[in-house]
Amino acid sequence: MACLANHLVKKSDVRLVTLSSASEDRYQLDDRIERRGLGLVSTTGGWWRGPLGNWQRIRALYEDGRDWGPKAIVSFCDSTNILALAAWASSVPVIISERSDPRKQKLSFLWEVFRRIQYPRASQCVVQSDDLKEYYQRTLFRKSPEKVVTIPSAIEAPLFDEKDWIENHSRRNRFTCLYMGRFSREKRIDRILHAWSQLAAHHPDWRLKLVGEGPEKSRLQSLADASIPPQSIQWESWTTDAWKEWQQADLFVLTSDYEGFPQSVLEGMTAGLPSVVMNCSPAIESLYRDSRAGLLVDSETEFVSGLKRMLSSAEERRDMGWEAHQIARPYQWQNVAPMWEQVIAGPETRGR
Repeated sequence: MACLANHLVKKSDVRLVTLSSASEDRYQLDDRIERRGLGLVSTTGGWWRGPLGNWQRIRALYEDGRDWGPKAIVSFCDSTNILALAAWASSVPVIISERSDPRKQKLSFLWEVFRRIQYPRASQCVVQSDDLKEYYQRTLFRKSPEKVVTIPSAIEAPLFDEKDWIENHSRRNRFTCLYMGRFSREKRIDRILHAWSQLAAHHPDWRLKLVGEGPEKSRLQSLADASIPPQSIQWESWTTDAWKEWQQADLFVLTSDYEGFPQSVLEGMTAGLPSVVMNCSPAIESLYRDSRAGLLVDSETEFVSGLKRMLSSAEERRDMGWEAHQIARPYQWQNVAPMWEQVIAGPETRGR
């Protein structure tokens, strides 16, 4: 979202509005972007506070749009999409963007009802894979399938210097296996810890580094304390300098139950890292299909076996890392941004 706003502000006025407070921002924004944080993420106190809180959010979004008078609105993520459509769809073209897989990441019963009511009101619905596009065209958008478009995830990456990449990896005598992302249940980080508990003693020159935050972090740290030598594992909080972490790593892993089009996979590939990744989404499968960018596995047993293989072979890691970088190049923002520009221009040219 931040990268898209940074790109659009080069040609248009942009206001970035979030339900959270602006003080919680993790990404750098262009100074030309007008930033509004509503501070309305959650409420507590009883069953009635949920509906009241959502009414307050819808009203705040509506008033913010009325104050600014946007020509188009782009919304990200399921529940926020529903609120944005409820607030604005009657007066402004609203483009919604689905960032996960609704077939696996279900909302509560009432939210799913509201999704079925509100999503068809969108001017367009952006998804991250053709598989999900076909799903929405068969379901919520069966009366207007042309509204659903595919735009893959994209990254804003630093310059990649092949010579530095080779030198950095060739002179290391201690190596890092990296997980970077959210510590939540669907990420199944317990699979990573289980594998590392079996392999760490056989690879003393490796450490597992986990970077991020989330509701499962304390439980996972307790699990690691019981089974993994402390010198072979490192925990870090979320960082604003993610590229430094990618550039200092030698391998990355992902073991989620499901994903949309994970940013972390593109970032790792762009940094020239090989990987061992669970086959948990059509988008991931399309990245790894017919390539040697990493190991795509279908089970925990295959994950342990694949991780053991990658820890043991520097030459294979180098070859896979180089191919991963090549595969990720089309997903740079300069290549994906024109797709967004075309979608955003659509509601204006069609009218309402």
